[in-house]
Amino acid sequence: MKFFFYLSIFLVLSFAWCNQENTDNETAPKTENEATQYTHIKAYRKITKEKKDFVFLITSEVVPTSREFEKTFLKLVKPYQEDESPLEFHIFDFKEEHQFLLVELRFIALPAIFFFRDGEVSDTYKGNGDEQSFGEWLEKIHLPLVSEIEKTEEIEAFKNQYLLVVFVEHTDDEKIMKKINDLAKNSEYSNLVFVSKKGEENTLTLFRQYDSKEIIFDGEWKKKVIGKFLIDNQKPFCQKLTRENFEMYYKMEDGVVAYLFIEGEKEKEEIEGEFVSGEQYPTNVLINQLSEEFYGKVWIAWNDVAEVQKFAEKYLFESYPGLVITEDQNSKYYRYEGEWNLEDIKSWLNSYLAGELKPATKSQPIPETNDGLIKRVVRKNWEEIVNDKTKDVFLNIYAEWSSPSKKFEQTYKELAQKLSKSKNLIIAEIDGHNNDLGNGVTFANYPTQFFFPANDKNEFIKYKAERTVEEMIKFLKENCKTAEIIAEEVSEKETVEETEEETESIKEL
Repeated sequence: MKFFFYLSIFLVLSFAWCNQENTDNETAPKTENEATQYTHIKAYRKITKEKKDFVFLITSEVVPTSREFEKTFLKLVKPYQEDESPLEFHIFDFKEEHQFLLVELRFIALPAIFFFRDGEVSDTYKGNGDEQSFGEWLEKIHLPLVSEIEKTEEIEAFKNQYLLVVFVEHTDDEKIMKKINDLAKNSEYSNLVFVSKKGEENTLTLFRQYDSKEIIFDGEWKKKVIGKFLIDNQKPFCQKLTRENFEMYYKMEDGVVAYLFIEGEKEKEEIEGEFVSGEQYPTNVLINQLSEEFYGKVWIAWNDVAEVQKFAEKYLFESYPGLVITEDQNSKYYRYEGEWNLEDIKSWLNSYLAGELKPATKSQPIPETNDGLIKRVVRKNWEEIVNDKTKDVFLNIYAEWSSPSKKFEQTYKELAQKLSKSKNLIIAEIDGHNNDLGNGVTFANYPTQFFFPANDKNEFIKYKAERTVEEMIKFLKENCKTAEIIAEEVSEKETVEETEEETESIKEL
C-alpha cells in the first residue's frame, strides 16, 4: 500500500520534495469571483486561526482535472454565496513549496476539498467530480450541526435523503446534547447527519438507508460509548469497491472482507438496486439476509468484473457471481465454490470464521513431460519437486510478461547446462504470476531466486548476489547440503539448442 500511496503522489502531483520555507512571501492570486477567495498560505493560516467555517478547494495548474473541477465548484457555490451562506469559500493553488500540506491535510490527489468548522477539518469531499455528488455534499455541510425538529414524522425527510441519520430524542438534557454536538463536530462522524427532538426520555437511533435498518443505542450516555456505537454500526454490510474506500477495506480490522464479483448488467442491477425493493432484487435480498447474521464479522465489497478484470482473474472463478475472502495481503485466499443460495453461503462463511476452510490454490497443469535440465514447477507439483528432502533445489520465479525475466532466461539456461552433471541438485523455475507458491515464500519482483536446502525446506534462502553464472555457482557451492556441484564448460551452440527446446516446451504447456 505504501507503494501505491507514494506512486499516487508522484503521478498526480509530479513535484520534487521541498521545504516549507518562504511560503509566507507569497502574494494572493487575483480574485476572479468577488465572493470566492483565491487564497494564499498566509490567508489560509489566518482563517484557521480565527476558527472560521469555510470550504477549502485545493487545485493545481499541473493537474488539468483539478482546474476543470474548479469551474464546477464556482458554479455550485454561487447560489449559496448569493443567499449569504454562513460559510466562506476558498480556492488554493497548490505549488511546489506547499508539500507540507500533503501531511497536514492528508490528501494524495487533486482536486482535494475540505470543510472546516471552527478552523478544523470537519469533513472531506470523497465523491466524484460530477455536479450532483458535489451539490449533495454542499447541501449536507450547510445543515446545522444538529438539526432540531418538532414532530417525529419530520425525521422521514432526513431518512429519505441521507444514507446515515442519527436521531436523538432528549429531555432537554444539556449534558447529553453537548456530547452529541461534540460528536457531530468530529470528522470521524462526518458522514452522519444528526437530528434531535425534545421528548419524554433520552433515546438515540441510527437509521441506515442502504439496508433500511434502525439500530437503537442501549449503552451508557458517555461520549466514547456513543461514538463507538456510531462507528461500529455505520458501515454498509455490502457496497461497491472504489478508489475512495479501497484502503478502508484493505486495513479492515473488525471483521473480514469478502469480495463479490459480478458480471453483466442484470447482476449489476440486482446489486445496485434499492435494498428495500425485496423480491425485485433477489441478490440483494440474499445479502440482506446475510447481514442479519454476519454484520460486524464479514463485509462484502462487490466489483464489476469488466472494471477489475485482472483482479478477478487472480481467483480463477469458473463462473460469476463469485465470492472470495483474502488473507495476508492477497497471498492466501478462500474461494466460494457452492451454489448461489443463502444456506450454502452462510455455511461457507461460518466454516471460514471457525477456521475450518483450507485456502484455494492457483496452479497451472502439471507438465506432461518434465525431463529438461530445468524442472518445471507448478503449484500442484511443488511438494514433489521443491520439497524433495533428498535434493537441494535452486528455484527461479519468473513471469512471461516480465522483461527482466526474459533477459535472465539465457543466463539461467547456461547455469543449468554447466551444472547438468551435479548430483542431488535440481535447477527449477516457476511462473509466479500463474501459480501460488508454497512454504510461505513471498517476493516483490520478477525474476527472484530462492534456494531450498535438502532436509530443511523451510530454511530457504533468497539469492541476493549478482545474477551471473559464476556468482550463482559460488552461492550453490557454499549452501548446498547434499548436492555435489560439478561445473562444466558449455559451448554456445549447446546453450542455444537447449534454449530452443525449452521454448518449444513452454509454448506446448
